[in-house]
Order: sequence, then C-alpha cells, then structure tokens
Amino acid sequence: MQFSSRPPPNIFMIYFIKTPAYETKPKNQDVFEYLTKLGKGLIDPPPLKPRQLKIAAEIVLYSPAKRVRDGFFTEQDTESVELSSLQEIPFDLKKLVQKQNWIKTQSPAVRQGFKKAFIENHLLKSREKIFEEIVDVLKLCLKAGPDKQIAVISHSFRLKLIEAFIKSNGQLQKHPKIIHNYIKDAEKTYKFGEGFSIPYKNLFGLLKNLDIEF
Repeated sequence: MQFSSRPPPNIFMIYFIKTPAYETKPKNQDVFEYLTKLGKGLIDPPPLKPRQLKIAAEIVLYSPAKRVRDGFFTEQDTESVELSSLQEIPFDLKKLVQKQNWIKTQSPAVRQGFKKAFIENHLLKSREKIFEEIVDVLKLCLKAGPDKQIAVISHSFRLKLIEAFIKSNGQLQKHPKIIHNYIKDAEKTYKFGEGFSIPYKNLFGLLKNLDIEF
C-alpha cells in the first residue's frame, strides 16, 4: 500500500492519512469489550502488517500508536515526528452505545454516539482540549514550511474532526453540531491508509483568517 500523490510543481500539499489496517474483530474475544478498551486507549494493537504503508513526503507527523508507528515507512531522508496530539480521540464505547444496539448496527451506532458525545462535550477528552490539539497540529504543519510535502498519519475520529475544522473554516469550534456534515452514521470515515488533503496555502489562509499565530 502506498500513499503518494504527486501534485503539480510548486503546489505543496498536506496529506492527512488514516492508520494502516489493524485488528478490529479479534477471534475468541468479546469484540465489544476489545473495542471498549481500544477506545479508552487501554490497549495498543500493532498493524496487521508492519511497514505496509509507504509515505512519499518530506515530513511525516504521526500518532505514537503502534498501528501507526509500526505500520508505515518512508524514504531515508524523510523527517518523521511523533506527536501525542495525533492519538485517537479517547471515548468510552459503553457510554456511546448499548451493547445490544451495537450488535445490531455496529459502526453506525458508534459514529452516532461519538457525534452526540462530542456535541454534548461528554467524550473522555474535552472539546477545548481537542481543538487545542487540532490547532497545535495545524501550526506544526505550517511551521514545517511552504516548500515541502507533508503527511499526517492519525486515526478516524481525530482526522474527521481535523477535516471538519478545516472545511468549516474553524466554525466547528463554535458550532459543534456541524460535525453531522462530516461524520455520517452510515458511511465509513476513511478506508485504512486513506484520508484527505489540503494545499499548504489554503491552510495558511485559514489560520491567518482565524488570527491564529504560528
């Protein structure tokens, strides 16, 4: 698997990429209990295949989770930076959805519960802290320079909140219900190893318009 999208000359991009594949339905285990521990960050599963995702970028910012850290590889001259602010947003699955409802619908119920908890500020991390981390990540992307291709490797919900923040021009922070426009109950967030991208100049303009110093 390779994430390499070469833009035209002089267009420098920031690529936001979901973690490579990892175990989500372990055999001989209660999957709901497993996912509950995963959501709380109590377990740290490795990728299904080490070094399965090739990243063609000059700078990589990545989550310290094993499934990310051990799941990608780069060229030798790539600068890689591990960031705790790219860990998945922690949540208690049992507070997002009842087990019987999860058994019937699974991921759609989780996405619905996550959005509700985010809007009501009932996740295991406050919205204030989440937005602080989002801004920190975006500032680091800009500080990396306007003349480099940058990759950011993280997790489903973390990336969806970053995407919603960017595409709503920061309005997500004041109007959290906007998240419904970006996380759909019946749609996957991203496939493993995929995500979204934004030109460096667009991110520069966003933070400038929001009066965020970097």
